[in-house]
Amino acid sequence: MYLNLIEGPGVSYQAEVDEWQVTSPSTRIELNPSSAEGFPAGWVLIKASLNHQGFGFSGRLVAITKSQQEYSYELPVSLKGTLFELLHFPDDVVSLSFEPSGASGAFSVNQLTLRKVKWHERLYLMWKRVISVVEKQPYDVLYKSGMRWYTPFVSLKGAYALSGGFRAYSPQISYANWIARFDELDDRDVKKISNAVKRIKHPPFIDLVLLGEQSQVETDHFNTQLYPHAGITSFGQLKSDWVLCIDPGVVLRPHALYWLATAINENPNALAFYSDHDLILDNGVRVEPYFKPDWSPELLLAAPYMGPLLLVKRTLLEGLLSKKDGKGVSCYQLALGCLSLVNSGNEASPIIHIPAVLYHWSKSEYIKFLQNSNRQLDMVSNYLDESGIEAKLDLLNHQYHKVVYTPIKEPLISIIIPTRDTLHHLERSVMSVLTQSTYKNFEIVIADNESVEPETHAFFEKVSRYENVSVVPYNFPFNYSAINNFAVKHSKGDVIVLLNNDTEVISDQWLEVMLGQLQQPNVGAVGVKLLFGDRRVQHAGDAVGPGGCADHFHSRLDEDDPGYFGRAIIAQDLSAVTAACLMVSRQVWEQLGGLDEENLAVAFNDVDFCLRVREAGLRVVFTPYAKLYHHESVSRGKDDSPEKAARAKREADYMRSRWKPIMNHDPFYNPNLNYSRPDFTLSNAPRVNKPWLRAK
Repeated sequence: MYLNLIEGPGVSYQAEVDEWQVTSPSTRIELNPSSAEGFPAGWVLIKASLNHQGFGFSGRLVAITKSQQEYSYELPVSLKGTLFELLHFPDDVVSLSFEPSGASGAFSVNQLTLRKVKWHERLYLMWKRVISVVEKQPYDVLYKSGMRWYTPFVSLKGAYALSGGFRAYSPQISYANWIARFDELDDRDVKKISNAVKRIKHPPFIDLVLLGEQSQVETDHFNTQLYPHAGITSFGQLKSDWVLCIDPGVVLRPHALYWLATAINENPNALAFYSDHDLILDNGVRVEPYFKPDWSPELLLAAPYMGPLLLVKRTLLEGLLSKKDGKGVSCYQLALGCLSLVNSGNEASPIIHIPAVLYHWSKSEYIKFLQNSNRQLDMVSNYLDESGIEAKLDLLNHQYHKVVYTPIKEPLISIIIPTRDTLHHLERSVMSVLTQSTYKNFEIVIADNESVEPETHAFFEKVSRYENVSVVPYNFPFNYSAINNFAVKHSKGDVIVLLNNDTEVISDQWLEVMLGQLQQPNVGAVGVKLLFGDRRVQHAGDAVGPGGCADHFHSRLDEDDPGYFGRAIIAQDLSAVTAACLMVSRQVWEQLGGLDEENLAVAFNDVDFCLRVREAGLRVVFTPYAKLYHHESVSRGKDDSPEKAARAKREADYMRSRWKPIMNHDPFYNPNLNYSRPDFTLSNAPRVNKPWLRAK
């Protein structure tokens, strides 16, 4: 597709377009100058307002000279979709093309401008960005990125380029570059760690137990540890309070034991610790980092996500082992044992996650592990049997575990559907529930918020003839929270389902799946997988904080795409799920007072409710094994008026104030990942506080 640039007032080049479909990450839009003068040379400023529905937002500009030399310019984008970048063009550019996205998807541009800038404007814009980044980023993050106090004075151009990497949608960083910037231990780090070890008043001794068959070569790396208070032993000869259990193929990093020892002292009541890891090839190259969420009981059943290394308290370990020698025991078995104790109401502190790559796992050993996936499935089956939990268990994608729980009894479920006209959506939603659901003990309560169309009222009269359907009028201004609270008061069920009027049932056993999940230990709310009409993912759980306030995980992925380490297709604990389809018990609903109709009339009320569920000590679980279509917010419209925009800002500000700690660290989204939006790409500014940098 060709995009012709036209001259506009006050600028050299300008283009206005509506929308096009990016069919592949390599799509290029050729930019043509409007006059014979050609493209500008020297420093130019490119500006655009972009909107991309999907991931891979960063763009690229490619310039080709008369001699066919190609110049490539990476284009970072702000969170709001603003492209604003200074570039230096050679003198003889004959071709200029724009790559709008790093991935396929719908993409729109409101305005694209390209103009030459004078030297004083360039200096001002460069210093402005550099100063902003230096003020906001921690010193260690700046240091690892290559920024020094003198960098802007020696090379303002270089400092400007480094600062661009901190913009929300900066070009994705490779893992090799990420390691070089943020994860390599240099002499400065080693010295600080060595000094920090000496200052530990009560250094815990750590017993290292090597599980399975491990060679001498695999154990040699323990001698490189910067923390000396540890030793290799066996289950039968434990002498310390903490035991580090290690599966075959694990290579500890030099600072691993120090970080674990620090975590022990900072969490004296913890049961166990685990960390992030990556894979290592035979040639020593590190690949495939797994940046994990914090403790997630449901995810542990779905996958051995805690990995092949687990630090366990000795008293807990002795209760988990069936034999003192521990033959045949794996880290996954031990982790499931921890799950059993935690879910039984144990009063101890939770399992602690350390968000750092503390070890590498041999790629070849990892492949062997995957080839034994049926063994892991048997471990989950044994856990369910021993816990007395009835569930259907299947292997998913050859490596994950699909656990669908059998509901206990069949309580009355009240399905709450707020609406205002939009009959073409409402009728499809209601009738899909009535005709597609295999669970029969439910009622539908339609909350009518002043519908005016005769066709809508005719449908109300028709559908009310069903014994389990009622329509209750809510004759007040739109307030999503108040409407749902009102409708719940007019319902009878022991279980509540909040359901948008623009949803449509796909899975006929959606209520059974949600109910079985809700009835598991300590579960307070359950959400499901929602799809757009083209069967791409609309919702697979919510992140709180990334994206500015709250945002959906895995948005726009294909329906069966596993996403980041399977998290788009397996059940897991999360901070929040959407109320477009959310199940909660009446007891929990009334305990928490329903949705917040005072502070969150329209947006984020579901996220706030889920966070209050977790605040009450209960779990919020996302299950992808129930699916519905969802045409997002069709009845409410967009926040495009000044009044709606002000209300949206007010509600977002309330959320950021009320839930500030969670906004800064969603426990189910790793701080080493991009925090501008939850797309699971590597962060250009990891939010990890390394212990040797805070040690005194």
